[in-house]
This record gives sequence, structure tokens and C-alpha cells, in this order.
Amino acid sequence: MLLSALCLAPVATAQTTEPTAQTTEPTAQTTPTAPGEVGTPLSEADVIRLALTRTPTAVVATATEALADARTRTAAPLANPQLNWHRETVQSGPSGSQGAEDTLSASIPIDLVRRRATRALVASEGAWLHAEASLSRTTAVLDAVLAYYDLVIAERRVEVLAQAVSNLDEAARVLQRREEAGNASGYESSRLAIASELIRSHLAEARGTHQGARARLAALLGIPTESLRSDGTLALVSSADGSALAQTRGESRPALQQARESLRLAGEAGEHAEWAWLPALEIEGGVKRASDAGAASGYGYVVGVSLSLPVFDHGQAEQEQARAQQTLATARSEALARTFDADAQSALVTFRAASQELSRFDAQTAGHVDALLRAAQSGYREGERTIVELLDAQRAQTEVAERRLALLQEAKRAEARLRAAAGELQ
Repeated sequence: MLLSALCLAPVATAQTTEPTAQTTEPTAQTTPTAPGEVGTPLSEADVIRLALTRTPTAVVATATEALADARTRTAAPLANPQLNWHRETVQSGPSGSQGAEDTLSASIPIDLVRRRATRALVASEGAWLHAEASLSRTTAVLDAVLAYYDLVIAERRVEVLAQAVSNLDEAARVLQRREEAGNASGYESSRLAIASELIRSHLAEARGTHQGARARLAALLGIPTESLRSDGTLALVSSADGSALAQTRGESRPALQQARESLRLAGEAGEHAEWAWLPALEIEGGVKRASDAGAASGYGYVVGVSLSLPVFDHGQAEQEQARAQQTLATARSEALARTFDADAQSALVTFRAASQELSRFDAQTAGHVDALLRAAQSGYREGERTIVELLDAQRAQTEVAERRLALLQEAKRAEARLRAAAGELQ
């Protein structure tokens, strides 16, 4: 019974007095084309693949990852060496302007401890940016998948209502023959006309919803609206598979892994910062030339070492930042783990409730509602049923079909959220 609800076969909607749900849409091409091209139906897998790179949020996520990588690569570079030249002369006195000393030297500052702490801090924040980008990309894919479900459900609702219009048009033809024979009342004509207009109004609304769902999914995937088609497949996972997804608790999600990498790097920054009190070192070396008036020039060398005294700055800034980064990274990773678990458990409960009710409802109504409508249609054609009985059977059939679609949509949306929380929509 459930299979019939999940795989509703398209119903015939061609009528002489009512356009079908597909009359304004281009027909499928006969030549093979890639998903997303004109006439090629999209499956759910196609939607996920395209959403990973084409949705606006996914594009921003990719740019965010590039920024994080750039910051990590360029953080705290080695200090540039310095080249120094200076001359000493005496301009006054007994030996004024009679000689000079020239010194050419190079110096290299060395402060590896603070540099490593800074790089670890930047890398920690970069890992979190990757986590945020992964979260954004999952959200983008989830939005596209939900939009795909909305499109398929809207298509099926149009089919259901178009079939109802077709059934009432057939009843109208039967009524017209009775009127010509003088066997119909004005009440029957008015009652059928009102019912037909109500169904047509619902059908017009459903078509508008369908076109809106199409336009939204097309915009998300960067596909022209007129070329977007869905393959109409909506199959629920089993309850056991749903439970297995919830039990993963999002451990395989890149966002959680990146958050934990951010925590590890923050701890590494803290370890380096503990040694930030060590004085910075600068090494200098070069050549020296000395000359006096009337004497040959002399040459030599200069070497030197300088140390910064950790009196005021003894690494307290790096240590405080490292501790704060560790606290933040711990909170982030724990919050993500709890959020993923909460999302999965909530989606699992909703999925189970909707799928079980869909199965129960389908089993209880599938045979009855179709038999009821067939009996009412046959009886009305033979003059054994009234228009009220026919309209009541038609309304029951439409309401049951729409209720099945609503339950299927709720179950599929919960399934998608469950898969997202488990890390499948990556």
C-alpha cells in the first residue's frame, strides 16, 4: 500500500475543455543531454550535485574557504633581513676631515616562538571558517533538496486536481445528456457547476504553486526555469535506515571535524605561547673600512648580537589570546556536536511519525476511495446515483490523494533534515 503512495503514477489529464498541467511546458528532447539542460529531468542526486557548486550560498562557502587558506598561508611570515650602511667622519679638530670609517652590515631578527603561536592561532580560526563554510554548503544543499521535493509534490497535486476536473467534466457531459432528455433538475446543474469551479480554482492555484516551485529551484541551481524538469521520484528510506542515520550523530560531518581541528590548533598555539617570554634575538654581521689622510685604508669586520629584554612584553598577549581561542574552540565544537545530535533526533521523530501515518493511511484508504469513486461514477451514468453522491465521492478521492501528498512531503522533508544532520548532504 505504501508503495502506491510513494510512486503515484501520473494520471491522465488531457481534456477537450480543460488544458493539462503540462500544456505550457516544452516537451522532452529525444537526444540525450546532461542534467539541467532543456528537456532533461533532474533527479535528487542531480540536485545535490548541482547545489554543491551552483547555489549562491555554496559559492560564498567556497570563497570563504579560499580566504581561510590565504590567511593561514600568509600568517606571521619571517621578518625581513635588514641591510645597513653608515659612515663616521670627524669634521672639526686636529684630524677633522682627514679620515672616515664605512660599515656595511646585515642583520636578521629571529623570533620563532611568537611566530609559531601566531600562526597556530590564525590556523585555528581558519579551521573554523572551513567549518562555517561546510555548514553553509550543507544548508544550501538542504534548501535545494527541499525545493525539489516541493516541486515534485506540486506536480503531483496538479495531476490530482486535473484528474478531478476531468472526472467532473465527464459528469457534466452525462448531465447534459439528461438535460436534453428532460431528466435533470436545475439543482443538479448548479451543484455540479459550483463543484467544478471550486476544483478549477484549486487547480489554478496548484499550477501557480508549481510554477513558483520550479522558478525557485531553477534560481537556486542556476538553470533557466523553462529548461528545468524533475524526474518525479520520491522514495522514503526505511525506518531502520533512518535510525542508522540518527545514530551517526554527525561524526562524519566535515564541519565537526574542522571544529575539532580548530580546537587542536588552539591548544598548539597555547603550547607555543607559554614560551613567548623568551627574548627576541637579532644577529648582525658585516665588513668595515677605515681610512686616514695619507695612509692606506684598513679593513675589518663587525659582528653583533642583540636581545630584547622581556620587561614589559613577556608574551602575555599571545598567552591570553591562546587561552581565549581554546575556550572559544571548545565551545564551538561542543555546540556543533550537540546541535547535530538534536537536529538528527528531532528529524528522526518527525520522519517516523509521518512515514508511519502515511503507511497506515494508505493501507486504510487505498482500496476504499477508488472503489467508492468508481461506484459513484458508474451509478451516476446509469441514473442510480445522485449528483450529490458523485460529488461526495470525488471530493473524498481528492482529499485522500492530497492528504497522502502532504504526509509524503512531511516525511521527505524530515528525511532530508535527518540526512543533512548525519552528513549525507555534502
